[in-house]
Amino acid sequence: MICFFPGILCLYKSIIYNSQLESFKLVVLSRGLSANNESTLRQLPGVRVINLDKLDGLGAGTGLNAKKMFNMNKLYLFGLDEYEKLVYLDADMLCLGDLRPLEHIEPWAMAPDYGQNVGASVGQRMMFNTGVMVLRPCKETFGNLVKTLRGMRFGHFADQAVINKYLNDDSVPVECLHPKWNLIISNKHINKKMYSDIMKSGVKFMHFTKIKPWAIGRGLLVEKTSSKVYLHAKDRLLRWRFKEEIALWKSADASMRIETASSAV
Repeated sequence: MICFFPGILCLYKSIIYNSQLESFKLVVLSRGLSANNESTLRQLPGVRVINLDKLDGLGAGTGLNAKKMFNMNKLYLFGLDEYEKLVYLDADMLCLGDLRPLEHIEPWAMAPDYGQNVGASVGQRMMFNTGVMVLRPCKETFGNLVKTLRGMRFGHFADQAVINKYLNDDSVPVECLHPKWNLIISNKHINKKMYSDIMKSGVKFMHFTKIKPWAIGRGLLVEKTSSKVYLHAKDRLLRWRFKEEIALWKSADASMRIETASSAV
């Protein structure tokens, strides 16, 4: 399983360097992080870490094993009703632009899931990608999501499928964000003109769905295959197809330094 700690650090640094926000609080939902990595995150200015291993699980009554429940972690966001509004970001994001417009967008708001060969849908709606969400936490919403979860079978989309089904079944209004707020890198070879136009006009968040730049060379790029030959071939293909995006992430990570109480990261 891929460790997302390097991705979280780079995302945090890129928000500080590019967002133009005067201040922000980053709430990290943590599960399975080492004690050292969690301690590093807690030392970062403005960061709150919520260890999900210490919370009651969502799995009771769902029939899902621990690995599948790991992919439901973002549902816990909706129970954090001490916050009036949250902007959720997947840990495999890189911030590349000013985030201040999101302060004026009311929940719910998400960008379409344009990372598929054919745009996925739920009911009568397009599938929204939950890598970037503007949402309002609410215990009632959390409860409704858990009910939706317990009544579903699961495929590729994990918690994204649960959230989208809830939004569709309950006819929840959703503002459609421009894809620049969640530029899924697989768009590069699927919706080529859209991807090129957004890259030229300005990306807010680049979403590394197909490859995790910090995991390259560690045999972690492809899961659920027993073929090492296939694994390494897929690794090389992804490196070649997304070499510019990988270079962008690595350059950003190397150039940005943040001081903590004990060291620089």
